[in-house]
Amino acid sequence: MAEGLDGIECWYPSHDAGTTQICVNYCRERDLMMTAGADCHGSFETTQIGQLETPIAQLVLKDRI
Repeated sequence: MAEGLDGIECWYPSHDAGTTQICVNYCRERDLMMTAGADCHGSFETTQIGQLETPIAQLVLKDRI
């Protein structure tokens, strides 16, 4: 936080449900942005994130510029 953290990639293919929930809770408690990623680097990779269990309206999405 002291280094200027704006958010965390909460939803990521290798995160289990517990890791995702820890990230989401951390962001909510600190008013940080929450993002999702696939880390796909080309058509040779198949990545699936799945459906968000958190409604978009509950995510912290804002302009930090």
